[in-house]
Amino acid sequence: MSRKLLLLRHAEAAPAPMGDFSSAADHARPLTAAGLAAAQRCGLWLRQQGLSPDYVVCSPAVRTRQTLEGLLPFLHAPLSGPLFLPDIFEGPPPPRRGQIQKTPPQAPSGHRIGHK
Repeated sequence: MSRKLLLLRHAEAAPAPMGDFSSAADHARPLTAAGLAAAQRCGLWLRQQGLSPDYVVCSPAVRTRQTLEGLLPFLHAPLSGPLFLPDIFEGPPPPRRGQIQKTPPQAPSGHRIGHK
């Protein structure tokens, strides 16, 4: 069985509050209005290309969740529920392979929404 992996970086996010370089502030950054619109355009493009993931692995950051929310109306099939993995937020490449491998074997396509 052939499988597809779709990789998506979050849409444009607002900056963290001035002078707050904490992980919590970075994690809480929402999408800008332009980012929200871009997420929806991305969802429309995915639909037009016939690319609709069966399973999503997503960072729990606000901006990645909002990006996913922008895609949802355009997906062909309802998702069984995205898997939000904290290690996507700042994980190095080896754990990312593990994140991707968490896609169930019965899912023909998976989608990873992250940061880099």
